[in-house]
Amino acid sequence: IQDSEGRNFRADLLDQILSDEYDSSTDQQVMGLEDEAFMSEGNLQQYATIGLLSLREIKEAAQRLLSFNTENPEIAFDDSAVERILCGIGSHHAGVLPAHKAFIESLFRIGLMKVIFATETLAAGINAPARSTIICSMAKRGDNAGMELLETSNMLQMAGRAGRRGMDIEGACIIAATAFEGPEDAITILTNEIKPIVSQFSPSYALAINLIDRGGGKLEVARSMIQKSFAVWESQQREQELETALESLDINDENRSPEELFLNA
Repeated sequence: IQDSEGRNFRADLLDQILSDEYDSSTDQQVMGLEDEAFMSEGNLQQYATIGLLSLREIKEAAQRLLSFNTENPEIAFDDSAVERILCGIGSHHAGVLPAHKAFIESLFRIGLMKVIFATETLAAGINAPARSTIICSMAKRGDNAGMELLETSNMLQMAGRAGRRGMDIEGACIIAATAFEGPEDAITILTNEIKPIVSQFSPSYALAINLIDRGGGKLEVARSMIQKSFAVWESQQREQELETALESLDINDENRSPEELFLNA
C-alpha cells in the first residue's frame, strides 16, 4: 500500500507478525548483521553481559530486528529501541505503532523478551502470560482528566497474567503502594463487585474502508470480523433473552381467562 506521500506500507504486515509461522521462524538467514555498529558481535556479547537475554537469544532477536527493519524501513525501530530489545526489555502502550506492538508481543511469546512495561491493554487482548506481573499504580487517569482507581475486572485481568501454563507451578502478582494509593485501596479494588463487560465496538468509516480493501472490494472480511465481535454476541444474547421472556408470557397467557387478559392488558 502506498500513501499520498509515496511511502510504501505492507498491508499484510500485522497478519504476518501475529501468525504462528512468524513465531516459529527461528531460522531466518539475515545478511549484514555485522554491518550495523549496534549489532556487531562485540556489542551482542556486551548485551549478554548487561541484559536479560543469553547470547543465543540476543542473536536471534537481532536477526528478527534486522529483518523487520530491512523489510519495513518506513517504521524501522530506532537505535534506542533496538538497544532495549536486545537487553530483553520492551514497552507496549497506545503510543507504540501497531506493527511494533505486534513485534514485541511475538518476542515475548517465544521468550526473547523478559520484561514488558505496559498499560492494562496488554493483559486484555492477547495471550501473553508471564511468570510475574507488577502493578505499579492502582489508579489511572480517567475520562474527566482526574485520577481514578482501577476497575476490579482490570486488576484481576492483569493479575491473572501471572503464571505460564505448562511452565510455572504458580505465578506472582505484586501490587505496589504509592504515595497516593495504599493497602486500603488495594482491598477496595479486589473486593468490589465486578461490573459487567459492555462492548465498546463502534465501527467507523475508516474501519469500513480498510476492511473492504482487505477483502478485495467484497464484504466477506468485514462480515466475518463483525460476526466475531463481542458486540454481536451481546446482541444475540439480548435477542435470546427477549425471545425467552416472550415465550414465557405466551405460556402464561394460555393459562389465563379472557377476563384476566383484558384486565392486565
